[in-house]
Amino acid sequence: MIIIRILIEESMINLNKYPLSKIALAVCFTISTAPYAHSSDDVKTPDALGTTDAETNSEITDAETIVVTGAATNDTSLTALDQEQIQLMQTQDTADLFRNQTSVSVGGGSRQAQRIYVRGIESSNLNVTIDGAKQGRNLFQHRGNISGIDAGLLKSVEVSTLPSSDQGAGSLGGSIKYQTVDAQDLLSADKHIGAKIKTGYGSVDNSENGSVSLYAAGEKVGILAHVATENFENYKTGDGTEIKGSAGQDREYFLKISALDLNNHDISLSLEQNKNSGLYRYGGGDTAYDADATLVYQISERNTITMNHAYSSPKNSLVNIKDTLYYNKSTLENQTSDTLVKSESIGGDIKNLSRFHIKNTQHDLSYGIDYYVESGKTYTDGSQTGIDSQSNNLGLFIQERMNWGKAKFALGTRFDSYNTDYGTTTFDGTEWSPSMSFNYELLSGFNAFAGYGESVRSTGVIPIQWLSSITGTPTFNTQTGKNSYNKAFKPETSQRTEYGIDYKVPYHSDYVELFRIKLTAFDTEIKNLIQQIGGSQGAAVTGFYNDDPITSKGYEANIQLARGQLASSISFTHAKTVDQDGNRITVTRRIGASTGDQYVWNTQWSSTNDTIKLGYTFKYVDSLHADEIDRDSYAVHDMNAAWNPVQFDGLTLSLSIFNLFNENYADQTSIGEDGTAVYEPGRDFRLSVAYKF
Repeated sequence: MIIIRILIEESMINLNKYPLSKIALAVCFTISTAPYAHSSDDVKTPDALGTTDAETNSEITDAETIVVTGAATNDTSLTALDQEQIQLMQTQDTADLFRNQTSVSVGGGSRQAQRIYVRGIESSNLNVTIDGAKQGRNLFQHRGNISGIDAGLLKSVEVSTLPSSDQGAGSLGGSIKYQTVDAQDLLSADKHIGAKIKTGYGSVDNSENGSVSLYAAGEKVGILAHVATENFENYKTGDGTEIKGSAGQDREYFLKISALDLNNHDISLSLEQNKNSGLYRYGGGDTAYDADATLVYQISERNTITMNHAYSSPKNSLVNIKDTLYYNKSTLENQTSDTLVKSESIGGDIKNLSRFHIKNTQHDLSYGIDYYVESGKTYTDGSQTGIDSQSNNLGLFIQERMNWGKAKFALGTRFDSYNTDYGTTTFDGTEWSPSMSFNYELLSGFNAFAGYGESVRSTGVIPIQWLSSITGTPTFNTQTGKNSYNKAFKPETSQRTEYGIDYKVPYHSDYVELFRIKLTAFDTEIKNLIQQIGGSQGAAVTGFYNDDPITSKGYEANIQLARGQLASSISFTHAKTVDQDGNRITVTRRIGASTGDQYVWNTQWSSTNDTIKLGYTFKYVDSLHADEIDRDSYAVHDMNAAWNPVQFDGLTLSLSIFNLFNENYADQTSIGEDGTAVYEPGRDFRLSVAYKF
């Protein structure tokens, strides 16, 4: 009953978190785009808000994308995990969400220290958005950078690695896009109102979780209200060690109004508050485990308002407008020392997709503008300390995708005008970033592809807490031993290259209904990462410099098989993250990490009437003993099952066993060595009951 009590006590969202002026601004912005949508010729148009960018362009491009999705996946995805599978896995945090991926790792152990790595590049170097709202910079040196979100809200998660010019600002290593559900996604065709109640338990940390979703939809407009809560104690590792400072509470409040197909317009407004609190380590909270470390009560909170609008002309394929406006605020409060670090950002984008034919070529031309401004502040005892940090970026982009017979071409460019404060000095400038890709069908179902793209960013990887501690006039590029010493200060840039082959059986054979194999080689180089001098252990920041380049290069393989109710996939990733001398880098906050080769075998089965679903995942990470790195291998087995009794329509009983054989291991992207890093949870039995009516 504790779950019901908590839900009742905390079911009201604090409206002060969402100033009405900001909501009004979002509404005005969205309405203002409608007059620019006009029509002429009668041609087919793509779906509007209900279709992701990757899906819209699936006929024209073959960008490398890893999709965890509840919508139809496009042909470019390496792996796919739909909404039912997310629920089957009983996902509780981001580490669970990417658990069956070889390209994506999540290290750190406890939730407050978790960080995402995509092919060895830390996600601070990716453009991370939730419903189009760009997530802000790191707040604190020893805190993870993951924006929490309840997995029950997710419609899709898309991890893109090959750049396109319409991918967004600052995508040095790619992008991660989270998309939430609408009320219309949750209702069956014959219902206009519904609800879902869920409660669950996890054994490894005695976690208790629960959620309530209420949703309704008329002919055009739907509304979704969602509240989720979880209380969890310190978890235990495979050898029974209790990881102190890993207990806490998660709270999620979400409201979304969606108006779909209003004279070919789709509009949605969402308000979200996500909060995590607990007694955690503060200084050194993400470093080597210390059972005797002092724990302080911390609260991290994210409040996001997002307005999305889309319009597709029924008579003119040249007009397919999508625009987003958002407000995002993230805070980290140390209640023991009464300090707070805050990031606020406002931004948006407007883009149009024009589809047309020239003789025997099909074209998708995307073009538009995006902008964001982010400010950071720190407070002690309620008063601001240090200085403000602010950055903004204005981007213009154009992306052409052409389909010509068996060949697909993509060519684009992006113009960024950036402005970032570094103490009393403002660093600004402009940069052009091109992108291009090519795909050719050599034989029926057999394709070769290649792509190249560049990105730029001026904000660096420095946490806001340190940016607030700048004193005097900072120096630039005075760090001895670096390539940039005594040279001009530059923005961060990346160059990404990918190429490979993709084969998919073009017909149903007597043995398989789906067979696909994809091989990809990649090379990502990031130059001029902006770092600080000082900041550690309370020292003032006195300067900034461009760090030496890092490179992530390697190759991946993915095989998918399906027949009837059974589907299976095998994935492999070899990613080598190195410095300019070719040496593998150790785990480095907000930059990257090295791991051994990763293998995943994932199998799912469902009964013919879908009342029973079973899943099994095996993940093996090879040892890595190179340069200054000494990490052992580990193997983890997961099993899950779900039952929908025919006698009780809407009832789902789920059981998952994570780390079935109680492997004692530390993720190789966790800071430290095998003997010092924070170890991952041991065997975890998860049981949940959900009722949808």
